[in-house]
Amino acid sequence: MLMIIFLFLFCSYIPIWKIIDARWELQLYRPLHAATYSLNPHYHYNPNFKVTANIKIGLHKCLERMVSDAS
Repeated sequence: MLMIIFLFLFCSYIPIWKIIDARWELQLYRPLHAATYSLNPHYHYNPNFKVTANIKIGLHKCLERMVSDAS
């Protein structure tokens, strides 16, 4: 009985989770998040820290936006 109730509740939340996941995916891969990941000491000094091309590009885009004129 409890299993049936759980499955019913779980199935009713699936459409909501899909909406949340879609919106989260749109927000997650932005330059600000890449810069935050790259500059955060908690992640930066972790032995598993890896800088990919997307992280470098995101960091540079964020820095370009913060510093509009190089001179």
